[in-house]
Amino acid sequence: MTNDLKNVLVIGFGPGGVTVAKELAAKLPKTHRVVAVSEHDFAYNPIGTMRASTVPGWETKVTTSFKSLFNGTRHVILGGTRVVEFTSDHSVLVDKRHPGFELEIHFDYVVIATGSTYAFPARAPAGMSESQIHAELAAFQKNVAVSSSILVVGGGATGIEFAGEVAAQYPGKKVVLAHTGTGLFTDGFKPKLGQSMESQLKAVGVELQPNSRVNTKGERSGPVRRQFFELGNGHSVEADFIYLAYGCVPNSSLLHAYSPSTINKRGFIKVQPSLQVTGHDNFFAIGDVNDVPEDKLAVLATWQAPIIAANVVSLIAGKAPAKKYTAAGAIAMITVGPNGGAGQAYGFVMGSWLAKHLKAKDLGIPKFVGFYSP
Repeated sequence: MTNDLKNVLVIGFGPGGVTVAKELAAKLPKTHRVVAVSEHDFAYNPIGTMRASTVPGWETKVTTSFKSLFNGTRHVILGGTRVVEFTSDHSVLVDKRHPGFELEIHFDYVVIATGSTYAFPARAPAGMSESQIHAELAAFQKNVAVSSSILVVGGGATGIEFAGEVAAQYPGKKVVLAHTGTGLFTDGFKPKLGQSMESQLKAVGVELQPNSRVNTKGERSGPVRRQFFELGNGHSVEADFIYLAYGCVPNSSLLHAYSPSTINKRGFIKVQPSLQVTGHDNFFAIGDVNDVPEDKLAVLATWQAPIIAANVVSLIAGKAPAKKYTAAGAIAMITVGPNGGAGQAYGFVMGSWLAKHLKAKDLGIPKFVGFYSP
């Protein structure tokens, strides 16, 4: 009987959440099941969003269904459902009833996979349907297309990739990338990585403005009245479209409201090497939301998933969690349009050819769809 099953709750169903859910589904004893809760009733792929917000036809490629993932199994996905609060160390309150579940859901173990918050289109806004997301992306594309001068603020992966996509799609369009650093990716990465990206961006016509602290005048990402923006480095840029490629923060408010001491000063959930939440042995946190000292990348969240699954299974068996996660070193793969980019892994810097074939060509869309397929 499903009512006799004990729950392992997964909150959030991005790359980390779906990977840990699948790992758990394969390893849990028959006494337990995965109950995954997703705010949306579809999956959204942030990795593809810079192209989806620029290139017509791509708006539908960054979403996919997960409804059939656990068909025919005891495991459950509660889509279009929000966890409102933790009511105890073994229960949460959700905002929607589902067959076989009350609004309060009890669990033995929980994995918090709530990721990070970022402005659209890098993240899917709460409450939007899949068709609404597609329409918003298509509208974003049209605004990019009719703009004559685009100012991108922020020199991280998001800013670089958006600037590269626009320049590749619209050769000759004015695109300015303004960032606070003296160069790109200078923190912890080999100089060759940033230098490669700078040369590739310049080659496709992107103007770089380092040492900039842009006065955005309170504007949000999207079309703006044509105006000058002061860069803070002695230069100004006239633009009729602005993209704010910064402001990514861990989405830890759910746990903060229940147990504030688990959150560090930067908003990340404090975890042990076992990826257990500090002070709550039956809580785990994965990916962007935890305080593992590494770059917050989808691929690294998937690397954490087997550690958590193994440790949950050990705890169910009455054993101490033996698996420990070691933070990855400097790792990145940044695209510059569909044919370029650069990356670094294990101290090796990869050029545009590898970047194209490993990521830029299809942005991992087939793999993304595969994540959510049975």
